[in-house]
Amino acid sequence: FFFKTAPGEYTITVKFANKHIVGSPFTAKITGVSLSADNRKRSQVMVGNQSEISLGVTEVDIHDLTAAIRSPSGVEDICLLKKLANGSLGISFKPKEIGDHLVHVYRDGKHIKNSPFRIHVGSSEIGDANKVKVFGRSLKEGYANQINDFTVVTRGAGYGSLSLSIEGPSKADIECHDNEDGSCLVTYRPTEPGTYIVNVKFADKHVPG
Repeated sequence: FFFKTAPGEYTITVKFANKHIVGSPFTAKITGVSLSADNRKRSQVMVGNQSEISLGVTEVDIHDLTAAIRSPSGVEDICLLKKLANGSLGISFKPKEIGDHLVHVYRDGKHIKNSPFRIHVGSSEIGDANKVKVFGRSLKEGYANQINDFTVVTRGAGYGSLSLSIEGPSKADIECHDNEDGSCLVTYRPTEPGTYIVNVKFADKHVPG
């Protein structure tokens, strides 16, 4: 058994009773091995994209309020309450089902006036990874120790989290810059040459390509 840390041609000498065996010395050509999953370095970033819906009521103090939303299938999740720009009480959540949802808002364990609130989620609001577009030269070719970039467009794809990860020989710092038009510019900077895998997910599913 022998272990070499660099590729190249090596001479292997095998002797018995201080004499070369037949064929010795042997020449072995050591090539670079492919990077295994265990040796890959991974960088990841996640960007949220949530729906904001007004409940049509006004609350002066929302700090002592809690809320939960029940989907048409009966699944209940905690949702974030917030005061919207128009002063009304609203919720922020990632819709996953089409249909009527019930929002339960509590103060000290009791429903506030008009709770539960009924809101409707349409098909256009459900996150759809198939509607996300990704383009840019750096998806196929990049450079070590330089900033590489590509663009992700989620406009029209509904609400969902955008997850980005890059795996390869080195850790590649990722940054996501919001263009405020339904798209973002993604930059990454690997420190070593080699093959890298770029994963782009929206609403927990891989986007086309």
